[in-house]
Amino acid sequence: MNSKDSNEIETKSGKNNNAENGLELLKVIRESFRTPKDESDKVTVQINDKDFEVVNIGSQGIGILIPQEDMFSVDEELRSIKLTWQGNLFSLQGKVVHISPDESGNYLCGIQLINLDKKSAQELKKYLQGNRSALFGKK
Repeated sequence: MNSKDSNEIETKSGKNNNAENGLELLKVIRESFRTPKDESDKVTVQINDKDFEVVNIGSQGIGILIPQEDMFSVDEELRSIKLTWQGNLFSLQGKVVHISPDESGNYLCGIQLINLDKKSAQELKKYLQGNRSALFGKK
């Protein structure tokens, strides 16, 4: 990596990624930790009456797999999300924040949970704490 300017990075082609040549880098910062969904977890999601595979889950969002990029659009509000974990059903709302291709030919769709009620937030936090303990071991 070249240290000329923190806003420039040389690519393999020798071109710099910067605003002048249209290859501006976007800095992405995750605000909350997401844990991968353990295969033994009974976490399911249904959006607009269609089932999707949950890939990861965090205190402010979920990642799901979708077969087609155009199933949702970035910034689309999802008013009917039914998330089930540990035998509890939660009716939620969300907003699509990204859609990215994955290595299997599907797409990872990141959904930010919005208007999360206090009970749902507490249950989600409890679930995530258990997942973190299992993932990283108890200290």
